[in-house]
Amino acid sequence: MNSVNTIKNELDRNSALLVSGGPNRFYLTGFNSSAGYVLLTKNYAYFLIDFRYYENAFKIVKDCKVILSKNPFDEIKRLCEENGVGNIYTETESLSLADFKRFTARLKPLTVSESDSFDNLLKNMRAVKSESELEYIKQAQRLTDKTFSYILSRINTERTEREIMLDMEFYMRKLGSDGVSFDFIVVSGKNSSLPHGVPTDKRIERGDFVTMDFGAVVNGYRSDMTRTVAVGYIIDEQRLVYNTVLNAKAAAVSAVKSGAVCSVIDKIARDIINNAGFEG
Repeated sequence: MNSVNTIKNELDRNSALLVSGGPNRFYLTGFNSSAGYVLLTKNYAYFLIDFRYYENAFKIVKDCKVILSKNPFDEIKRLCEENGVGNIYTETESLSLADFKRFTARLKPLTVSESDSFDNLLKNMRAVKSESELEYIKQAQRLTDKTFSYILSRINTERTEREIMLDMEFYMRKLGSDGVSFDFIVVSGKNSSLPHGVPTDKRIERGDFVTMDFGAVVNGYRSDMTRTVAVGYIIDEQRLVYNTVLNAKAAAVSAVKSGAVCSVIDKIARDIINNAGFEG
């Protein structure tokens, strides 16, 4: 059963689910857009999208009827009336208070529910990946691995953090990545202490650690990998720090299993780091 039908089966005849957030909209339609609404009733599924995306959405979206939308709130009210719907569920977790008030006002006389039941249903559905979703993630990681192998021979003292970052992104896109998972992080030397540092025009120096955080995108699914390498040589303190983190990661990975509590796994890694004298 696909995700749209799973939700439809949970709705009663008087209720509908209105999805406006990008991630859930993509999950239900397989179509990436900056706008649009998915409306699910007990018997029907609709994707309301404006003229910028309509032609492509009509070709791609299979599980919803694609509607060229000009006045979405009027169209949503009309579709609800046609389906005998009086109550609408929304994405309570991601919907801002301002948007909730706007939905409530614009969709009258429909009742916009404050219940998070369908928000939780969507969250639980998305947490369990299908075989095709897992394959997209694996493909994204393969592109990430290839990018790491490529850049290793191109990190040198003639280049800056920003140049290395751009080189990685361009190569990954050439491999076929739909984009980047996030803005790549490439930081070196003293900058490598910044977990979410921004690449600068600092040149790479001998003895630097270079930390890279990067990932690919395949059909909307993303990879995320962090790697740290040394340039030229390292001192004993750097070797101790690196090996401590490596041991912490290995211990945490070995503790990962179905039913494991994330905070417990996190503590396993942190205890190793703290006990080595790097608490903080």
